[in-house]
Amino acid sequence: MIFVSFSSPVWAYQELRLPFYSETVRIRYEKELSKLPLPQIEERALRQFFLRAKAQPPSTLSHSLRKARRTLRLNDWLYYELMQKALEKLLPDNDSNSQVLWSWVLLSHAGFDTHLAYLDNRVFLYVYTQDQVYEAPVIDDGGRSYVNLTDIKAGRQKQRALYLLNLPEKVQGHAFSFRLKELPLLRPEIEEQSLRFHYKSEVHEFTVSVDRTVASYMDTYPILAESHYLETPLSDTLAQTLYPYLSTHLTGKNEWQATEFLAAFTRSAFQYKEDKVHFGCSKPMVAEELFLYPYSDCEDRTALFFNLVNELLGLPMLLIAYPDHLTMAVALPQKKGSYIRYEGRNYYICDPTGPAGSHEIGVTPKGYENTAYNILKSYE
Repeated sequence: MIFVSFSSPVWAYQELRLPFYSETVRIRYEKELSKLPLPQIEERALRQFFLRAKAQPPSTLSHSLRKARRTLRLNDWLYYELMQKALEKLLPDNDSNSQVLWSWVLLSHAGFDTHLAYLDNRVFLYVYTQDQVYEAPVIDDGGRSYVNLTDIKAGRQKQRALYLLNLPEKVQGHAFSFRLKELPLLRPEIEEQSLRFHYKSEVHEFTVSVDRTVASYMDTYPILAESHYLETPLSDTLAQTLYPYLSTHLTGKNEWQATEFLAAFTRSAFQYKEDKVHFGCSKPMVAEELFLYPYSDCEDRTALFFNLVNELLGLPMLLIAYPDHLTMAVALPQKKGSYIRYEGRNYYICDPTGPAGSHEIGVTPKGYENTAYNILKSYE
């Protein structure tokens, strides 16, 4: 349980015990919070509401949420989720407009660049981001892209024409990030998973510990560009059981052989099935999730393979996209067969998906031999 303490007199605030994934967070807030009036949904009233709220010093609730964020090491998206869970409990009658308006104030107080839009007696919170978020409404203003947090899971619905609230002295704050370059410090929910794979004539069987909490918060995550999933690391729980086993078996192997070994692992230790067949929709995964679901596809295997090569071998890589297939290429000093020449290095395709049971690398994925590809990103 996370406890966020303050020196304010006890009569000035109340306390909320808030379930948040595997934690219970204690959030403090002013007793008067729920008595603040909700403005009419029109330009002048919304502007006055925001200017009055923004002029006040940050509230006890704002301090409490931000301290919980630091304690739990939450990124911007998870901080926003914590904020939503608190406001759902604190505001009367679960009023969605009140939640959006106070999210707007809290994010603005935290220094984010926000916009408010409105239509048909509803308000919508937009925030500036440099990340690519799929299937979410986005507007452009002054060369900046703002994503609709209120309707972020609107899917492929047609975007409505909304009225954008103009503030007299808008200050451009900083960007909101969805990236998970480090995992939050949420209590792990540990599961044991047995793995089995082949490398040449060897059969490898071992057990790892996995953190189910990762799958819990990724289940509600917006859909992002492919590179964001690659760059999300494994939990300490999994890293401390997976990396030592693989590292032991890489000893004595050169770069080519070690890369073969890791490719054999990602191809054969997991069952393949496309997202739309298994989940009924697109479900990109971070590397940890491969160990928590019965099936995975090329994007998911690529995320795991990237983490393995990056952590255990430290070799440069390219993220390669075919029209309907994602894969990796690794820079190797050994010169064998065909390769991609990129910025002075030879990169060899190391498809993490298949064929199952194979360890061969430096080969174009079957069926894509004459297909054009794009290099989405390079990693040094």
